[in-house]
Amino acid sequence: MHEHDIFFLDIAPRIQAWEGDGGARFTVGASGQQADHARCTRDAQYLFHRVRAVWQRERLTGQARYTCA
Repeated sequence: MHEHDIFFLDIAPRIQAWEGDGGARFTVGASGQQADHARCTRDAQYLFHRVRAVWQRERLTGQARYTCA
């Protein structure tokens, strides 16, 4: 990791045949570059929740979700 960086943490615990998934984006540092990373993090989270809402409402296929995103 660098002084000013962005990173993603993804966990996917499995219980028998079921798998959960959770992830989050993080930024470190305090520079102009870090501000860009923070904006990227917020934008990715916003996009995830928008596409997820459409998927829940319309039950899109994987390909349709990708097109929506």
